[in-house]
Amino acid sequence: MTLSSSLVIPTYNRPQELAVALASVLRQTRLPEQLVIIDDGQLDAVPLQEALESAGVEVLYRRKSAPDLPTSRNIGIRISSGDVVLFLDDDVQLEPDYIAQMLAPLEADPDGRIAGVGGRILNFRKLRPTHRLRRLFDRFFLVSGGIEGRVLPSGFTTNYGSTFNPPDRPYRVDVISGGVAAWRRRVFEEFRFTENYRVHCAGEDQDFSYQVSRRYPLLLNPHAGLRHFEAPSMRHDRYQSARRFLFDRYRFFRKHVQRWPLQAVLFWWAVTGYTLSRLLVALLRPDPGERSRVRGILSAIRDILRGRLPWETPGVEPTAGVE
Repeated sequence: MTLSSSLVIPTYNRPQELAVALASVLRQTRLPEQLVIIDDGQLDAVPLQEALESAGVEVLYRRKSAPDLPTSRNIGIRISSGDVVLFLDDDVQLEPDYIAQMLAPLEADPDGRIAGVGGRILNFRKLRPTHRLRRLFDRFFLVSGGIEGRVLPSGFTTNYGSTFNPPDRPYRVDVISGGVAAWRRRVFEEFRFTENYRVHCAGEDQDFSYQVSRRYPLLLNPHAGLRHFEAPSMRHDRYQSARRFLFDRYRFFRKHVQRWPLQAVLFWWAVTGYTLSRLLVALLRPDPGERSRVRGILSAIRDILRGRLPWETPGVEPTAGVE
C-alpha cells in the first residue's frame, strides 16, 4: 500500500533553521507530496520553495498572528491533503530516509490499525555514567521507567533519550513527541490538538498522542532519525519552565491516569522524587538557574495543593518556558 504524505512545519522567526530543515527534506529518498508551512512570525518567503516545487512537492504557506503551536498543527491538519500528516519542528535536520522510515510501518499495516508513528532524535546529549544513579533514583520514585515512550502509573512519562539502552526495533508506545510524528489522516476525525494548551502547561503532544494510543496502536520506529538543534531563543526561564512541567504532569495525571483517589499517592510520590532530584542537582551544581528551577517546583506544588490551577482559576498568571 502506498500512502501520500503531507509535511507540516510550524515556524516562528527562524528562517535560517527552517532553511536547514527544508534542505534535508530535499535530500529525502522519498519526498512528501505536500509541504505546509504555518508561520507565526514574519517569514519573507519559504526557503527553497522553488527547488521543492521543481522536485514535485506542493508548497502551501499560511501566516497567523498569535503564536500557538497546537493551533498551528490544527491548521496544518485542516489545509493538508495527504493520507499521512507528518509534523516537524523548524529546527531539525532529517536523515535521508526519515520520511520513508516514518511511512514504512503504516504502509506495511494493511488493516490500517496503526494510527501513528514516532521517530528518534539522534543528537540527545549522551548520558554519562554518573547519570545511572539518578536514573535508578527516578525509576524508584516513578518519575521515569525503563521503556521510552511509556506512561507510568504516577502520570509521569519515560522520556525519549532518557534510558541507556533504547530498543533498536519498532515497538509500541503510549506517547509520541509532537515534532517527530506521523499520523494517519483518519485520526483527526476523532482527535485534535488542544489549543492554547501551552498558555499554562507543556506537553500538548503527550496529551494528544496518549488519547489516540488508548484507542489505536502507536509505534516508535528507531530507524526514522533526525537531529534537533534547539535555537538559543528557546532556552526559557527555568523557574517558569519547572512550574509548567509540574502543572502539565498534574493535569495529565488527573485527565488520563487517575481512576480512584488513592492513585494520587503515586503522583505525589513521583513529585517528591522529582523535587529531591532537582534539589540535589541544585546543591551540587553552583548554577543560579538550577536554584530557580527548585523554586519553580515548590511554587507549583503550593499552587496545586491550594487548588490554584492556571487553566481553571481566573487571574492566575500564564507562564512561559518548556521543560
